[in-house]
Amino acid sequence: MACLEAPWADETILESEAVPISVPPNSSCIVRGSEVYRLLDRINNGRTPTSVYKARGLESNSLFVVKTYSSEEGVQSSVGEERFERERRIQEALKEGGSDHENILFMHEALTDRHYMIYPFIEGNTLDDLLERDLAFEEVVKVTFSTCLGLIYAHDRGVVHRDIKPANLILGNEGKLKIIDFDIGKCKTTGDLRKTKIAGTPLYEAPEIKLPGISSDQRVDVYSMGVMLYLMLSGEFPFDGNNPDELLENKMKMQYKVPDNTRIPDRFKPVLNKSLQVDRNNRYENIGQFMTDFAVALV
Repeated sequence: MACLEAPWADETILESEAVPISVPPNSSCIVRGSEVYRLLDRINNGRTPTSVYKARGLESNSLFVVKTYSSEEGVQSSVGEERFERERRIQEALKEGGSDHENILFMHEALTDRHYMIYPFIEGNTLDDLLERDLAFEEVVKVTFSTCLGLIYAHDRGVVHRDIKPANLILGNEGKLKIIDFDIGKCKTTGDLRKTKIAGTPLYEAPEIKLPGISSDQRVDVYSMGVMLYLMLSGEFPFDGNNPDELLENKMKMQYKVPDNTRIPDRFKPVLNKSLQVDRNNRYENIGQFMTDFAVALV
């Protein structure tokens, strides 16, 4: 699998004056919510402003994920508060009216006193893990359709993910794909949250996310889907660079054209070409159009 060897390449970047790394509670800690959760193992080890733990509900005996923006002493920065509030509001928008979707990971509860988000634990692997090998074509098709269906559900509720990438897709052992980590997304109720200027993940983000004065809409998710489909089909990224600025420059300096790559069937090249346009007005207007053309290309 071809990949950029850089620490920033496939990690979410948050732009702010200071984004402290949360000091995690120790593994014997308990968290009290609708039930008592005992923290088991630390899950995330990346350069993120959150601590994510696997936990067990002591009453239900079910496994959960506990995500916190607080320090061990409960100290919370204004940036951490806003990150928690953004994620909480987006999850409420996704669950509005009691609706549900099999390709979205919904929160179990939000604990506002300590800024903890509680999610069901999904046993399985991220797409990032699976991309350590070449995917079977059937897997590419399943991932693409499942992700599109989850995004259509989110977009219909006014939620834009803004960080679609393999690390944010979990394929459960039961066979279902879940989109996770909407915490840098946006919805109708997040417009007042402005302490942190949030960017996506450089390799997958649409170029307009980096441009001043442009409000991101669902077409940024279309772009990320194009990058991810390209990666799954070819094992390579459509653009590269030695740092985020060079990567953005390589995206902006020319209208995207699908290069010759024998691993990408010709019938998918128009889909990639349209989804990866620099000018978002030349992209698919929505994920539904992307999915339709992808389905047509399968015939």
